[in-house]
Formats: sequence, C-alpha cells, structure tokens
Amino acid sequence: MVNSPDVPAVNKREQHKSDRVDCRHLCKQLQADQLRGIFVPDEKQEQLRSLFRQRNNLTKELRKIKSHIKGELLYYGIDLPENYENNNWSKAMLSWLQSLPWKYETGQSSLHSKLRQLHFAYYEWLQLSNQLRAYARREYKKDYYLLRTIPGIGPLTAIGILAELGDIRQFKKLDQLRSYVGLVPSVYSSGEKTQTRGMTPRSKQLLRSYLIEAAWTAVRRDIVLQQYYRCHTGKPSNKIIVKVARKLLNRVWYVIKNERPYQLEVN
Repeated sequence: MVNSPDVPAVNKREQHKSDRVDCRHLCKQLQADQLRGIFVPDEKQEQLRSLFRQRNNLTKELRKIKSHIKGELLYYGIDLPENYENNNWSKAMLSWLQSLPWKYETGQSSLHSKLRQLHFAYYEWLQLSNQLRAYARREYKKDYYLLRTIPGIGPLTAIGILAELGDIRQFKKLDQLRSYVGLVPSVYSSGEKTQTRGMTPRSKQLLRSYLIEAAWTAVRRDIVLQQYYRCHTGKPSNKIIVKVARKLLNRVWYVIKNERPYQLEVN
C-alpha cells in the first residue's frame, strides 16, 4: 500500500485523469521502483486507536456542551460565580445550575436538557478512560510503564503513543519517528533562499497535540527541559514548546529502544 499524495505525478495526467490512465501510471512507477510502501497497523492496534480517538471525540463534545451552557447563561444575563470560573465543573457548580430559578419553565427545561447531555457524555468519557487504562496495563504493560517514567507523559498520553504509533521499535532512526509524528519543520528552499514554514502538515495530528500539551507539564517537572526552555527566552512560546516536545519524543524513543526507565536528573 502506498500513500496516494506520494505517487509522482505530472500535470498532463491531471488534465486527462481516468482509471485506465491512473492504472497505467501506477504500473510504470512500480516498474521504475518509484513507489514506497507505508506501514499498515494490525487490527489490534487499529481498534485501540479507534477507542482512543472516540475518547478524544467525547472530550470535544464535553467542551462543546459546557460552552453551550455558558452561552445560554450569558444570553439571559445570568452571571457565573467567580469560584465556578474554571474548566473543572464541580458537583457544587452542577447543583447550582440545577437549582437556578427561571421565569418560565421552558428556559429551565432547556438548561436541564443540556445538563443531562453533559452528564451522559461525562460518564461515557469516564468509562472509556478507565477501559483504556486497564487495557494498556494488561496488553502493553512493559511499554506503558516505561513511558510513564518520562516526566510529562501521563496515562492518556502514553496510551495515545501506543495507539497511534504501535511498536516504536519499528522505526529504524529517530528522524523517521519525528517525521512520522510531524515534529519536523516544513522547509521551502530555492536557490540561496530557504524558508521554514512552521510544522509540517504531514503528521499524526492528534498525537502531536498530546505531546505538545505534555511538554508544558514536562517543563515544570524536569530541570533539564526547563533550562532548555529558558535558553530560548525571547522567542514565541508556542515555537519553544514545539522544540521541547521534540526533546520529549527523543526520550520516548530512548526508553522504548533501550527498555530502560527514564532517570530524572535532580540538583
């Protein structure tokens, strides 16, 4: 199997596209040894990936429902108490929302419907999170606990690495792993002019976002990464944290390849 955007193409073929032309072109490229196969995960990894991505979908759904609830309160001029202004909604906040007085019962029904939707999505999200942790500890015990020794890599980030990458030992070089995840720059070079256009769009986008988020935690816990972050002071923080995420991926590669827990340096 090959990645279709990687098949060499010419403009003439794009102007006269048909199944017959495409088939002949693929045969010629295969004969010239111009096609490179891509890794296809087995069914076990595919299904773990599906479960991990479903949990991520539920995370987005929870954020959306909370935004709708806050939007409704704002629309009707209901101020949210300052102690409830955070991302983690406590039982006290949910009780406050349930007991809000409304002039008409239709407004109350609208809010309560959203709260029931939030309740269902939250417990579905919680159940999937627990299932993922239990499955990883059972089926990928060795690699899972090796990854957990790295500062910043929590349970769900470790599961995301296992789900999206599978066995990291399949990558022969660290650069291959960086490129596969998408923690490499997109470069345009022509003549003496070279431009870096941010991160490459070819990536494991979900895993990349998890690693960047984990990098913020790692900077607070790991003195080496903290010093690395500070030595780039003056640059935009969003660009520095990508560099830290790349360092974090290096550590993921190291602990899995050498099958040794990460040792945190202390002063």
